[in-house]
Parts: sequence; structure tokens; C-alpha cells
Amino acid sequence: MVSNPKPNAEDVDGNEDVHGVPEGETSANGANVAETGINIPMPQLNSLADMGVVGIREGIAYGFGLMIYIVGLALISGVLSMVAIALAGAASGLDNLLVTLIVGLIAFMFGLISFIALAAGFAGLQYKIIADAVSAGTNDGS
Repeated sequence: MVSNPKPNAEDVDGNEDVHGVPEGETSANGANVAETGINIPMPQLNSLADMGVVGIREGIAYGFGLMIYIVGLALISGVLSMVAIALAGAASGLDNLLVTLIVGLIAFMFGLISFIALAAGFAGLQYKIIADAVSAGTNDGS
């Protein structure tokens, strides 16, 4: 069993607001205290108006920029996928086995590039959102 020493300002990183109530004495609310308690002040919660670093207009503009990025990413990936589908469809109608395999392989490569572009684009989007949030929070604190 671990004993709980009576705290004082020196035990808790010099915080002067920390104090203990000795055993057997009555606390401020009138309850008997069986062991030493710690009173640490809690920070006040801010209202919603004070919490944001980013203004409403700036947030909307940022959101529209992200939407344009997502639409561009979807268009690029979609075009590459359509090329892959068209090549795969064309390959299925060919009689020569070697040509069918080569065109099918090219179609697969276009599909793979489309998937990689989409996955990398969304990973980059997540990175951008997190980096922008950290940057906005860091600039607010300085």
C-alpha cells in the first residue's frame, strides 16, 4: 500500500494554490477530512466565441479550397480509371492472346496509378489539414 504524504507547495512544483487540510479538521464545506486533499484550481472554460483561432470567413474560404482540391483529385483519378476501364473493355474483344495480355496489363497499370493517386491525394489532404491546424494554433500562441 502506498502512503499519500501531505502535499504542500514545494511538493507540487511550487504551485502556491495547492494546499492540504490536516487530518481531523473540517474543510470549507463543513465535511470532516479523513486524509489530506489537494485543491488545484481548474481553468475557466471559454465561451464558443472565444475558442476559435480561425474566423468564420477564413474557415469557409479554407473549406472551399479543400473542396476544389477534392474535386480535382476525383477528376484526375476518375479519368485514369476510365482509361483503365476502356482499355480493359477493348482487351476483352481481341482475338490475339498476347495483345490481350499486354493491353490488359496496361489497363491494370492505369487502374493502379488511379488508385495510388487517389490514396496519396487523400493522405496529403489529411497532412495539410493537420499541418494547417498546428500552424494556426502555434501562430495564435505567439
